[in-house]
Amino acid sequence: MQKISVITINTWKCEGDYFPRIKYLAEELLKLNPDVVLCQECFYCGSKDVSTLRYLGEQLEMYQSYVSARKKERLFLNEYVNSESGLGVLSKFEIEKSDFCLLPYMPGDEERMLQKLTIKLPNSQKLQIINVHLTHIDTKENHRLNQIDFIIGQIQNKADLFIIGGDLNALPDSEEISRLISKAYFIDLFSTFDNFVERSSLVEPFEKGQKLNVDYLFTAKKYLENADIEIMEVKTVLNQKNPINNQYPSDHFGIMAKLQINTK
Repeated sequence: MQKISVITINTWKCEGDYFPRIKYLAEELLKLNPDVVLCQECFYCGSKDVSTLRYLGEQLEMYQSYVSARKKERLFLNEYVNSESGLGVLSKFEIEKSDFCLLPYMPGDEERMLQKLTIKLPNSQKLQIINVHLTHIDTKENHRLNQIDFIIGQIQNKADLFIIGGDLNALPDSEEISRLISKAYFIDLFSTFDNFVERSSLVEPFEKGQKLNVDYLFTAKKYLENADIEIMEVKTVLNQKNPINNQYPSDHFGIMAKLQINTK
């Protein structure tokens, strides 16, 4: 029997009071003790030697895999710096293989990436992870659907367990999520575990009394049809303010799923 816990969290680039915020994020992740963390908007600035993923990986003592993305000048500590907002995965277990590719082009929102990893679990089974952050720009052409179709084409289903997660910038009842479920036979782990909970992953709307969710963890239907994999728990995490400065760890809440793999 192998238990595994996975979290997805958008780490909010260099926004807010960055250093206290990222320190608090690391402290809260340590309490949750995940096996794998999918991170989006990982801030990296070489000239300042600052890396969100590296810091989290060091604090949690986890393997790291980073994909550079969305290079531009950003305001950091009252100074504009050349920086990145990349994708990253942290893992307690060995990362056997890592790869990445560009998502379909979205004018005005270039360099969106897909990150793909294979992780070797302690029971020698293979976990395939896909980490994504889809475009936030809404147009009549709906470029997110093009990105969704591209992602579906990247699924190989060769691993013992498959999880895709991240910030999809799409609501649960959107056409994008419907296509993932209908075309790729994905299973939304949160709604499968408890379909009666109204999810919320965006902090600003939540503070105004509105519950909007754009962050997800999925598996493919074929894995849950196999009785050897059970969903033990799925919940919203990283949703408490730091009592010292009244700041959340990010402008997104996290999603955490706990799975149990029963070996034959």
